Amino acid sequence: MALTKKAYFFSLAVLLFLAVLTVFLSSRADPGFTRQSAVHAQRIAEVQSFLDAVERDADTALYVASYRSFLVLDQEVLYKEDKWVNEDDWSASFDDAYEELVLYGTLVGEPIALTDGYDIEQWLENLDSLTQHLRLDLAITGLEVRARQDDPWHVKTSLTGQLRLHDAFTDSVWDYAFAAETDVPVTLLNDPVYTKGTGQRYAQRITMSPHAPEGPVPVSAMQDHIEEPWYVATGEGVGFLDRLQGRFTPSANGIESLVDVRLMQAIGVLREEAASIVDWQYLVLPETADCVLEGVPEPWALVPASRSDDYACSQP
Repeated sequence: MALTKKAYFFSLAVLLFLAVLTVFLSSRADPGFTRQSAVHAQRIAEVQSFLDAVERDADTALYVASYRSFLVLDQEVLYKEDKWVNEDDWSASFDDAYEELVLYGTLVGEPIALTDGYDIEQWLENLDSLTQHLRLDLAITGLEVRARQDDPWHVKTSLTGQLRLHDAFTDSVWDYAFAAETDVPVTLLNDPVYTKGTGQRYAQRITMSPHAPEGPVPVSAMQDHIEEPWYVATGEGVGFLDRLQGRFTPSANGIESLVDVRLMQAIGVLREEAASIVDWQYLVLPETADCVLEGVPEPWALVPASRSDDYACSQP
């Protein structure tokens, strides 16, 4: 049976493919080719392990940078008129200021001692020095930083971007969306309400209550809650990120402490006699209260009657 022109060329193509496949399979049987393939595969596996290590290290670098950035924002920045403002009268949104500190260790372009050298840019420079020795070309671009709270006791920071790595040894390329994430416990941080509410005259570390971290506060521990002070989580309180940004609206991630009025008076922070001693109500948004806390012999130990679910109190 005669072949058509189309069938003829198809047959030639099949024969050519079979010939190439035979040569390829024969070459793989060669010990030298097998060793080269094994080295190639091992190199790719090692580069992948290196990338896994980079991602783990990114979480650690992000933790250090975010923790130090929160300290800077509490210590160096005062909140005013919906803007973060320091003595040089710069202004920026919280997201922008926080991202700049985490990524570059600067605030409005100015180096900050507490974050300088502990930022993501420095981490990338250290990483670049390492990859050059390994004949790897690594770039992580389009970096963005965001902070959020999913629970009252931690602040979550995410770092996202695009990672591209070229291995000169195997001419292989990795290109994918990069992400790192870390949690900073608020118990490692100072409360911005005390920092700002006292005009930076007093710093108060956030300490979780050992008795009732989710409230209500036991009457037997009420005095200790004031003197320590200890913090409780409550939907009537204000979350750490909101405190840092000057937003005093109760939320599901809210926390709060009770102010020791004697201590505030000693440093010159005075309020009216009937002021609520709930921290943000006493120090930032003074509110009149008429419910006396039980278990506390002091006449100034007052909270609003609406807070009796969190703090046992009685109206005179």
